[in-house]
Amino acid sequence: MTVFITLIGGFGALFMGIKLLTAGAKEMVGHRFRRVLRHLTRSYPYAALFGLATGPLTLKTSVLFYTVTGMVSARALSLRRGADVIVWANIGGSPVMFLVAVDSRLLDMAVLGVAGAMYLFDLHRRERTRHLAQAALGAGLLILGINLMQEAAGLMKGTALLDASLQLATVSPLVAVAIGLAFGLVMPALVIAIVAVSLVAAGAMEFLTTGFLLVGGIVGNLSRTLVYMRRFERATQTLAYFNVVNQFAATVLVAGLLAVEQAGAGRPVTGITEWFAPHDLAAQCVILLVLWELASIGIALAFRDRGLMLAGRLVRVSKIDRLSTPRYLPAEPTSDSETAPILVEKEMIRLLPHLCAMIESVGTDPTRSPAHGPAVLHDANLALASRIETFIQEIQDRSQSRSFLIDGSLLKWRVRIAAELTGTVTAFVAAAGQAGRIRGLEASVEAMAESLHFLIDSTAEALESEDPQDLATAYTLTGDRTDLIQRTRERLVRDLTGLDRDGHQALFELSSRFERAVWLLHRLLPQPRPTGPASTLTASTA
Repeated sequence: MTVFITLIGGFGALFMGIKLLTAGAKEMVGHRFRRVLRHLTRSYPYAALFGLATGPLTLKTSVLFYTVTGMVSARALSLRRGADVIVWANIGGSPVMFLVAVDSRLLDMAVLGVAGAMYLFDLHRRERTRHLAQAALGAGLLILGINLMQEAAGLMKGTALLDASLQLATVSPLVAVAIGLAFGLVMPALVIAIVAVSLVAAGAMEFLTTGFLLVGGIVGNLSRTLVYMRRFERATQTLAYFNVVNQFAATVLVAGLLAVEQAGAGRPVTGITEWFAPHDLAAQCVILLVLWELASIGIALAFRDRGLMLAGRLVRVSKIDRLSTPRYLPAEPTSDSETAPILVEKEMIRLLPHLCAMIESVGTDPTRSPAHGPAVLHDANLALASRIETFIQEIQDRSQSRSFLIDGSLLKWRVRIAAELTGTVTAFVAAAGQAGRIRGLEASVEAMAESLHFLIDSTAEALESEDPQDLATAYTLTGDRTDLIQRTRERLVRDLTGLDRDGHQALFELSSRFERAVWLLHRLLPQPRPTGPASTLTASTA
């Protein structure tokens, strides 16, 4: 029972530590981090050093990976430099593994003491230090989990269950790989490595058996990555495939060397690890992991361009990725703050036709059947809006123009309005589907859908033409319609006397979504401001 409770406590502290540390690091990875990343990745050496330095903080790229792919998607970072950073950040888990090979209890007490002091003095409530406090607490729990895993491994040594498991694993290297593969499908590779090295440190597992277990665990992790990466966008998929191919090639290389040693044909692995740590098996396992990552770096260094080309061929371009690929944003980062607003405006207008297509799915006219479903168009709009906002932020970071800091913030605000409008139109389509199934509401659903389609289409045309008169007309059309909506509701309730409670609720839901969509359209449009005989338009800051 003591072994089981210690093991469960170790897993709990370990997982909580990883979650808190990566969450705190993710919050600290803000615009300043991206600005530093962009400046330090202009050449390969700087990209390598940056990945090597940030890998320990992000625990094998869990946070860094999505930051890099987000910048690549927004075309703020080249695909090649993103791959360089990720490859070198893979070695970031190694410092954590060295904590398994040594007695880290004093370090754990010190880290937890610092985290406790930050929470005692309410530093976790302050904007500047709350994420740092969270990361410090996560680091303390991570080290505590490692210590508990070491203690549990020591308690498990000599038990019947562990002896039976190790005897099964030592029957054949393939059995050890299969066991590691089973664990790798459900657990992170970092956790598997910590458990395995803890068992080695306790003298409960042999070096070669541990090596084959780790081979299976990494292959299991890579297989799991292949399953869920299909949901990612193109840039993320490309870098994920590149990382998987690179890690798999390094794993095949290490597995081959371990097989040579298992067959007694030489000592290519232990010969190196024993040279660094002659009498410490746990340290030898950690050195093996470091050599593993260095092998992946060497492979990436030799075959990076070919690997990216292969990864690009493996990527399955989804409908969402095709629809959300920017047409007007430049392929490479730029600091031109004069043309950036024009490009952003053109890109933002692309969001509105998708909304019209979503509404067309409500109608019964077969000639207006959209090519993509509302869910696809919704996700594509949000992805494109996110890319536009990231692009604006990158230009703000690069530009020295104070005026663009204001204009860029206003553009970001309008992009967020467009994203919120996308969610509202999605809710309107869903409410229209519910109301359309209620007898007596078919005509009302059709009328509201047509009206909203007309307003969005008119807004898109006005923004594209940039004609002051068209913009003023669209601004008037999307004005306050609260009284009109209320009168329409009352008229429909009066005319549809047989409508039940569900019908009234569906009608109210539909009209509310319609009203909010019109209100967001009004905020998306520039606001007319008279400047003389003619009216010009400035963006609304209401």
